[in-house]
Amino acid sequence: MRPGDSPSNGHAAKRRFALKALGGLVAMPWLSPPVAASEPVKLGYLPVNAMTTIYTGAANAWTGSDISVELTRLQGGPAIVQAIQSGSIQTGEIAVTVLLSLASRKIPIVALASCNNATRDAPYNRIMVPKGSSLRSVSDLKGKTVGILALGTLDHVQLLAALKAAGLNAGDVKIVSIPVPNQPQALAAEQVDAMVMPPPADAVAERHFGARQLADATESLPYYPLEVLAVDARWMKRNHAAADALVVGWIKACRWIDDHAEATRSVMKQTLSLQPDIAESARLPKWSRNCLPVMPGFWNLYYAMVTNKLIEPASDPESMMREYVIEPTTEFVLPALKKLGRQPDLQTDALASLALPYLPKAPQTYLAPWEKS
Repeated sequence: MRPGDSPSNGHAAKRRFALKALGGLVAMPWLSPPVAASEPVKLGYLPVNAMTTIYTGAANAWTGSDISVELTRLQGGPAIVQAIQSGSIQTGEIAVTVLLSLASRKIPIVALASCNNATRDAPYNRIMVPKGSSLRSVSDLKGKTVGILALGTLDHVQLLAALKAAGLNAGDVKIVSIPVPNQPQALAAEQVDAMVMPPPADAVAERHFGARQLADATESLPYYPLEVLAVDARWMKRNHAAADALVVGWIKACRWIDDHAEATRSVMKQTLSLQPDIAESARLPKWSRNCLPVMPGFWNLYYAMVTNKLIEPASDPESMMREYVIEPTTEFVLPALKKLGRQPDLQTDALASLALPYLPKAPQTYLAPWEKS
């Protein structure tokens, strides 16, 4: 979809676009053999500053491990999912919203480990307006044009949550899709009235074009999970040792990021080719020290996507969450933490008790076993 295109505000149209964003993926038999001990495990990623993968080299995540990991840069979340399905890569880092879309359609790509969350203390996406805009609050967006990356993405969910909190709905705005690299210039040129922007695009818009924050995503979503390490469930079961080693290295990387703020920004600057002022100011989420998913956040995104007709509801949501998130965590993350030691992570653990707008019940209802102990 090009800037200026206007998708229908109808629920069916939203669902078509959301599913199209994943390339019409379907469940397919796994054809690749198990990974041999001498073969590298290929990990697909995007050059995004919230992706754990771009920091794994600096963190020496798999140095001395029983596996070697080869990073494979791809062009988007759908490309990562397709590569996992085809067997050209064994694992990849994808957004939680992508995972939930796959899970709702019973495509067997599961979350092997979690990694980070956007929180009020470590916010990420925000709604920006051009320099000189007269808009002062989300309620002012009624009748306006708002840019997002794509329908069905986390950006879309965040916009809908912000509108809901302001007493509006999707039909009150015109939503257009604009690729992230084009967003600062498109906002400055006033192709849209507002834009849901991830870092570092928001920092570029603010520092280089005078854009202003209208709202932070955490104003309507107090926290939200961002990325997961994903694998085909059948590969995971056939390559248990490799999956176990992947998770151990993943936890090491997340802890390194959490411990090395300055070095993390240096890696981000080099990987994303950022100017110094942008690298210094770009927002980063909170990385988990134990890579345990905060389940109320996963459930909240699921209900947000269902409520807004971005995905079809699962016939058995509890079984879906168990199969796609809880069981892999139990099988791989918890044993990895026994090897490495579970570390205190009060900021992440505290998220599980926060009220969230789309949860039908209290957050405590959705806790996983590791969150109850």
